[in-house]
Amino acid sequence: FGAGGHLMKVVSALIILFFFTIYCASGIVAGATLFQSLFEGMTYNQAMWLGAGATIAYTFLGGFLAVSWTDTLQASLMIFALILTPVMVYLGLGGADQMSAAIQNVAASTGKEYGSLFAGTTVIGIISTAAWGLGYFGQPHILARFMAAESAKSMVSARRIGMTWMVLCLAGAVAVGYFGIAYFGANPDQTASMHGNHERIFIALSTL
Repeated sequence: FGAGGHLMKVVSALIILFFFTIYCASGIVAGATLFQSLFEGMTYNQAMWLGAGATIAYTFLGGFLAVSWTDTLQASLMIFALILTPVMVYLGLGGADQMSAAIQNVAASTGKEYGSLFAGTTVIGIISTAAWGLGYFGQPHILARFMAAESAKSMVSARRIGMTWMVLCLAGAVAVGYFGIAYFGANPDQTASMHGNHERIFIALSTL
């Protein structure tokens, strides 16, 4: 940015180091939760080390090329899983009427509003959430993808592919949560599969 000296570099490096430590930790926690759910009898610590070991192993396979291949596989798995899971839940419930009735029953019993995107939010909360997107393109792992582009012309196709994937995945993620409310509302006897943790809803639905 035209700044003299190393102050800007040092400050930026410290910010990245601090926040990416939390970012990586959240990924390891998610991996541990997944492995613990998939493998019966595995403790949380064992699942955490398994997830961390898998991440470290593929990182040593070839630097950015390895990351590109794993990103492709992960993206393909994510988009199919996030689309297929809510579709199967929808079919399992029997259709829109049954799903709507189940959600209304849950809303009536909990006193929460599930029919509005803005229920329980504030203006500051909405602005804060929207502001998260402003820094997205400045994140180091996103910048690395831009720098890996073959040419400026390829960015047009990359934008279309990236935005299509993002819209479908985010829509699928929201649908998983929303349809999950309906499914477990209609089948309260199966809520034990989440082990009291609502963040396990995707794992629970995908294993039913």
